[in-house]
Amino acid sequence: MTRLASVSLLPACFALACDPRADKQARPGTPQPTHAALTGVTSPSPNPSAEARPHAPQNAWTGHWSGVAAVRKTELVLPGKRSMQAAWSKDPGTAHVGRALLDCRVEPSGQARCELRSEDNSQAGPGQLPQLKLSGLWDDPKSIAAEVEAQAAPPALTELSSGTLQGTLKTADEAVGTLRLASGDSMLLRSGSFELKRQPLGAPSPSPSSTEATTTQ
Repeated sequence: MTRLASVSLLPACFALACDPRADKQARPGTPQPTHAALTGVTSPSPNPSAEARPHAPQNAWTGHWSGVAAVRKTELVLPGKRSMQAAWSKDPGTAHVGRALLDCRVEPSGQARCELRSEDNSQAGPGQLPQLKLSGLWDDPKSIAAEVEAQAAPPALTELSSGTLQGTLKTADEAVGTLRLASGDSMLLRSGSFELKRQPLGAPSPSPSSTEATTTQ
């Protein structure tokens, strides 16, 4: 009886001895391989250089800018355009001139939106500087450019309705440049120098009383 029991236990013992897991399971102190080790995949280690990498520099123009432009009559010299030259010479230069407030907001992407309006709102009407909106992409760290946006209601041909703004960064918080405007029929041409200054975050748009001492001649 003892011999039969020993013989019947041999297959079970042999199977246990041949199973490689048996030896490891029998030794509680043996470290077990992880799933990553079995599959050959290891966890990526942190990259110190990536963590220390500084953020991309902010657009130099990002923020709120405001200032004053001195708009006046101007003319162009165009050979072969005698009729235009005659019309410009007859322009007395008394309408659509004067001080204009320029207010610009620039997003971190460089998208700039500006508003131009007459400083003297008490005499709004024919002959006064109209309120215009300009936009552009200010992604150059040293220069800016914007164009007058098309208006929902087309103005009269004799009103200023198109133009450009171009400027350069004078200091980190100051920019200077030139504003050029034209009427729809191109009979009136206006230009003026402007100066923009960076405003503190949350500062309101400039009012006429706050810009009396900042006229650019």
